[in-house]
Amino acid sequence: HINGMESLPLFFAAVLAGNFARLPARTMSIFSLSYLASRVLFNWVYFTQRTATGGNIRSLSYFFGVLSSFWVMVKSANKVYDLL
Repeated sequence: HINGMESLPLFFAAVLAGNFARLPARTMSIFSLSYLASRVLFNWVYFTQRTATGGNIRSLSYFFGVLSSFWVMVKSANKVYDLL
């Protein structure tokens, strides 16, 4: 629950930044779906893990979601910068 609360504001900020920068709908759709897939994987592994490998997969899925949000924010910032 805490990890979801930590990454959700970052996801919201990335969506707002991407829309503000008018990133292509395809980019935003791929980002949103990949973020949601990483959260689904995170929760599935959380409830079914039995080994340390499961913990590693859970961590990777969490960081993938966080890094994808940063990727969209950087992409948005670069697009806005190019317009200036």
